[in-house]
Amino acid sequence: GITDVRIDVGWDGLQPTGDRTPPSTDWYVKLLDTCVGMARSRGLTVLLTLHRCPPWARPAAYASVAGVLPADPN
Repeated sequence: GITDVRIDVGWDGLQPTGDRTPPSTDWYVKLLDTCVGMARSRGLTVLLTLHRCPPWARPAAYASVAGVLPADPN
């Protein structure tokens, strides 16, 4: 009876340097694509949640803490 699945996505894994999608993260994007594709092929609705703010987006006072909000929400 399950109709939905949540997939947690580490923002710091997708965009570690601030570039859109650096080549070093291709494996992570492919893994996400595979997981989403498998869920959708089974008729599941997918909810992606972002967590782990990358270092370049963190407030300076929290540079070593991944669990903070970005300095600029835009």
